[in-house]
Amino acid sequence: EPAVLVTTRFYSDYLLYNLEALRVGYVMVKPCDIRAVAAHLLELAVPYREVMSGDVEDYVKKVLLELRLPTHLRGYPCLREALIEAVQNPGQQMKSLYITAARRCRGSMEQVEKAIRDLLRKGWDRRVDAVWSKYFGTGQNGIPVCPTNNECICTLAEHISAEIQRSKRYFSKIG
Repeated sequence: EPAVLVTTRFYSDYLLYNLEALRVGYVMVKPCDIRAVAAHLLELAVPYREVMSGDVEDYVKKVLLELRLPTHLRGYPCLREALIEAVQNPGQQMKSLYITAARRCRGSMEQVEKAIRDLLRKGWDRRVDAVWSKYFGTGQNGIPVCPTNNECICTLAEHISAEIQRSKRYFSKIG
C-alpha cells in the first residue's frame, strides 16, 4: 500500500475524515517548510525501507507467492531454503544448495530435489503465463517454459539479488 502525504490550504474535520478513509499518512497545511515535507516523506518511507532493505527471506516469499507455488507442499520450504542460500552465497554449486536445503528441511538431497520438482509441476499447472514469462521467458510458441530445478533456482536467485541491489541503491539515495 503506498504511503501518501497531502498538502492542502483547507483544513476541516470533513477533510480529515475523508483523507483518513483514503489512508493518507500525513496532512500538512500550506504554507509549509520544504524540509519538513522531506522529513515526513522519509518517515513514511521507513516501513518500506525496512521491507526493501535486503531482507532475502521476504523477497523469496514474495516471488514464490507471485509464482503461485503451493505453500502446503514439501517442496515449498525446500525451494525457499535453496533460494535463500543461493542469494546469500552466490556462486555455489547446485549440489551444495540441495545439501543445505536438505539439512534445513530434514531430508535427503534426493528427497529435496524430488520435492522441488513436484512443487514446480504443481505451480506450472496453476501458473499465470505473464508471471512465469517474466521470470523464465517464453518458448518459440509464446508459452512460458517450464524450468528445471536448477534453472528455477538460478534464475530466481538472480532476479531476487538484482531486486535487492536496486532497492539498496534507491534507499541509499533517499535515506
